[in-house]
Amino acid sequence: MKYIPVIIVAAIGIVSCKTTSINVAVPDQFASKATQMKVSGLNGWQFKPQINFGNYQTSKVKTGWIVSSGGNDRNSGITNEERLLKVFNMSHDNITTNSKNKFQYSIQDGNLMADIYCLEKASKEEVTTKTPLGEFSKTKNFQYSFSAAILPQTVKDEQWQLVFYNSYDRSKDTARGWFDQPNVEHEGYATNGKQLIDIRPIITDRVVGKDGKESKTLVKILMAYELKIGDGVIGVIDVFNKNVWIYNDLDNNMKLVVASISSAILLRKLELSHT
Repeated sequence: MKYIPVIIVAAIGIVSCKTTSINVAVPDQFASKATQMKVSGLNGWQFKPQINFGNYQTSKVKTGWIVSSGGNDRNSGITNEERLLKVFNMSHDNITTNSKNKFQYSIQDGNLMADIYCLEKASKEEVTTKTPLGEFSKTKNFQYSFSAAILPQTVKDEQWQLVFYNSYDRSKDTARGWFDQPNVEHEGYATNGKQLIDIRPIITDRVVGKDGKESKTLVKILMAYELKIGDGVIGVIDVFNKNVWIYNDLDNNMKLVVASISSAILLRKLELSHT
């Protein structure tokens, strides 16, 4: 099987300085050998969402409550710096927030089905400064982890493990400019012990206006994730406009795995709220 490399380009329509649309454009070389599917069921808040794209449909997602905890990281008494800030009606606090979420569901295409069990955790440390002019916060660091067990029901003893992780440490961040993209570390993959699928974010500032002219945005945007085996792309998950592409030459069992990975990533709740 030959996999076709793909490059994702953000297309953004701007009229009179007003953003009208943002789309992911897949090159014809890949699009002609892949099936694009619009994802429905993700709009708005739903307690038990149910999504579908192409021939794939999930059951109602069984979710628990998102559990969060946090507080001030004070380890000692009031410092001289804090006393001085209080004179000017100001305060400077380090606040850590921890969150956890889990959910499970099944996905099927009418013939094949897989059960999926997901767990995500996030931890975020912020510095909050309160002044007479308002409250200002900046992120010092965060860690986000997502794992999922994918259990195809038609393939005996084949379990896929999905692992996704990203982190940010401001002390190590070299992006100091006003519009610089923070240096966030990303790592993601899915494996059944025999095959490895890399999950890579597509972050771009390349844009195309409504007039067809290419330009750049002030900041880079996380538009999509690509799923790769070796150097070849087998799927694309557009997290911005909620679309999934699956490479046509995959067998039906592998297509189900790609659909399972795509649905799990799209159903996450915590990552965007912490990044």
